[in-house]
Amino acid sequence: MHVPYRGGSSLAEALMKGEVDFALDQLGSVVGQISDGSLRLLAVTTRTRDRAFPEVPTLTEAALPGYELTTWSALVGPKGLPAEITQGVSRAANAALAEPQARARLETAGIDPVTDSTPDSTRSFLDGELARFRDIVARTGLQMTQ
Repeated sequence: MHVPYRGGSSLAEALMKGEVDFALDQLGSVVGQISDGSLRLLAVTTRTRDRAFPEVPTLTEAALPGYELTTWSALVGPKGLPAEITQGVSRAANAALAEPQARARLETAGIDPVTDSTPDSTRSFLDGELARFRDIVARTGLQMTQ
């Protein structure tokens, strides 16, 4: 049974109280509870094992061949933003994410920063994600309800 929660903290609390047996959530939302031993990480949904938890298998390795689901964030701007501004913001964001202190802090929080993205590679990634999820919705017959 699917039980929706309003975020990682309420989900982590429900897991620790035994209200739910397992959950699928962003690693960054529960990395603290995993690190302190309050929760046990069973598998990661990424294509490769997580750097912070190399002993934990991927879900593909553990049970579901071909399964991959990642969370991501993208820096976006308004339509029509001049290319020179877009490129400048992209370079600045990549430089900030590559700074050792920033990178270490993000990795500690369960986030794997990408420091070589471009506006074109981001557009290609987003187009691929949209196509993949459109296909999943079409094959499964999922529908939005209100």
